[in-house]
Amino acid sequence: MKLPRLPSGYGDPVPLGQGAWGEVWRVRQEALEREIALKILPGTRNPEEARRQAALDDSAFPAVYDAFHWHGRTFVAMEWLQGVSLSEQLQTGALSQNAAAWLGGRLSQALTRLHDNGLAHGDLKPANIVVQPDGEVRLLDLGFSQELIPGGAHCGTPAYLPPEALRQEARPQDRDLWAMALVLTESLLGRRPATPEDADRSLASLALPPWWAELLRRGLARDPGERWSDAQEWSRHFEAAADASSARRELSELVEPAFRRKLSRACLEAGQEHLRRGQAQVAFRLVSEALEWDPDHWPAMETLARIDLGKPRRRRLPWLLGAVVVATAGLAGFFAGRRGASPAPVRQATAVPLAPELLGSNRHGGGTSLDGPDFSEGTAPSLPAALLLPEACRCSVSVDGKVVAVGPSGRYPMEAGHHMVQLRRHGNLVWQGRVKATAYQIVAIQVESERTK
Repeated sequence: MKLPRLPSGYGDPVPLGQGAWGEVWRVRQEALEREIALKILPGTRNPEEARRQAALDDSAFPAVYDAFHWHGRTFVAMEWLQGVSLSEQLQTGALSQNAAAWLGGRLSQALTRLHDNGLAHGDLKPANIVVQPDGEVRLLDLGFSQELIPGGAHCGTPAYLPPEALRQEARPQDRDLWAMALVLTESLLGRRPATPEDADRSLASLALPPWWAELLRRGLARDPGERWSDAQEWSRHFEAAADASSARRELSELVEPAFRRKLSRACLEAGQEHLRRGQAQVAFRLVSEALEWDPDHWPAMETLARIDLGKPRRRRLPWLLGAVVVATAGLAGFFAGRRGASPAPVRQATAVPLAPELLGSNRHGGGTSLDGPDFSEGTAPSLPAALLLPEACRCSVSVDGKVVAVGPSGRYPMEAGHHMVQLRRHGNLVWQGRVKATAYQIVAIQVESERTK
């Protein structure tokens, strides 16, 4: 996703999702020093969704903080929900009957409150259901919500609409109840059934308890008169059947690692885009956060080592003049180095530990190991720490007075403890310092643009 233009007071955008109706970013609200979700819609729309959601004031939906227009686009600032969508979670497999019952209870309670307020969701589906790391369930996207007017215009995702909705004969709340029955069927199967007959056959193979089978049979009945009349009837069944504590614990164990990996990838993607734009400070902050969410994320480690926190690039200089200056300086440095004259412009460096216990999972033999300069995966680590250098450093490296060979990706494994590290270029000492390498930790050499004296 391309980084958006943001109004003053919002920064550090991290992509959360994109759909036909707009984009969602996690951004930093600088005045209140908090992370929020910012939904960006094309055009200057009437923010009806934001008004309905703000007026609802229901914990099942994210809180809405603000809605405004800026530079021809509509922005809705709302609570950032940590977690993964149900559709993402179901890609790894079906839920247990107990977890699905807990999910059904939370959905039916939310729909009951929504319908009691004279509204329907209108687009209930796994992609609009968020399962949080604590096992809680929240609903997203009231963009299709509508007043409960019989015969109103049909909307939503066709795959989750009842058959009569295509004839505009379904009540809005009936569409929600059909969608909930289909979502729960998908949660138990791990996939959306292709046809009603497929749903019947697949559910029969699960040997569900009678109450589960009856609940879903009536929920997906072809005749609208045979279905449940309101969400509260569903809620009573789930409250009696679900073990809330064990269901939340099960969902938490599934969701938390998936969420941490997902956000780590999103932070890295945003950091790399800022790095391409020459915004090193923002890139360093976001890539560091990526490692906080997933300490075993090797692409984030390598990106962090490439970030130069020296003077920012000046993009406004004419490119031709810049090329001439660089070429001249390079030739002068080359011949000066060969004659033993004053050293050419070089780069100094500072040792920066990335994160404590960065490779903690390796204590148990998991994750990526440090077996040799190439850091092959799937092998028990032979050395507990490593020195990480930017690829553009082009310096000879010596550790404790011994010249070492650095791998092609700029990594060198070493023992835990204190080490004297020296960087030389053209025989001239560029930088030296003592580096403390803690077990299962990476030490990065952060290059800064300076001229030696």
